Amino acid sequence: MSETLWCVHLPELNDFIATVSEEAAVREAVAINAYREKFDNLPKGSTFAVAREWPFSEPAHVRSLEVDSGDLQRMPHRKVSSCKKRRSMSSVMRWIIGGLSR
Repeated sequence: MSETLWCVHLPELNDFIATVSEEAAVREAVAINAYREKFDNLPKGSTFAVAREWPFSEPAHVRSLEVDSGDLQRMPHRKVSSCKKRRSMSSVMRWIIGGLSR
């Protein structure tokens, strides 16, 4: 028996994005839906992305992980997360630099 393969399904686009685990699929789906609620003015609780089992073959999942991972990295919800991380990192750096200059 093979391991369950997971993905994020975007029904409106009829797109499936392979993920390395169920946890990763859930995390991405939650982030995508939160982004859509906030920036696309969708009603709270709207679902655009769903974590689900991969509906295609295992080789197709492997291919999707290798080839399509860039699509996920370029999605808007990822860009917002990186900006937040960079901002908080800058705050930490300012704090460290401020402490060193005293």
